[in-house]
Parts: sequence; structure tokens; C-alpha cells
Amino acid sequence: MSRRRDRFAPARSGCTSPPAEVLDLIGSADLICFPVGSFFTSVVASTLPDGIAHAVAASSAPKVYVPNPGGDPEERGMSFTDKVRT
Repeated sequence: MSRRRDRFAPARSGCTSPPAEVLDLIGSADLICFPVGSFFTSVVASTLPDGIAHAVAASSAPKVYVPNPGGDPEERGMSFTDKVRT
């Protein structure tokens, strides 16, 4: 595995990469929303397939994170800033 500047590397589970259309849609989005969900198993997991996180980061669209309004055990001990950085 090559060393990367960022702390989190894309998943490499042998699954195929997302279709090019998905990456194109992310690139042309007007808004990218991270909806309510279990933090690591829903919200963060959606960015792990190869190319998704980089497409989101490269997009100039505003990014909106909607935090879980209830208690999420996956977020225990994390501040809002910690969640956004992750």
C-alpha cells in the first residue's frame, strides 16, 4: 500500500471501483450532503470506495453534514469538529 498524505485510505476489498458516471455526478453536483446515519458505518463508509472521497474533496460544491440528532455510540467522545474533520 502506498503512503498517502491523508490519514484515511480508500477501501481496497477487491470490489470494483464505482462507475465513472458516479464520479462524474459527484463532480457536477450542486450540493453534497452527508445525511443523518451511524457515523462510521453509514456516513464515513459511503466515502471509502476508491475514488469517492477524492471526488467529493475535489468538488467545488458546498458540503453539508447533518449530524445525528440522537445519541450514536459510534460518535462517543467526538466533538462536532472531530466529526467534520473525520
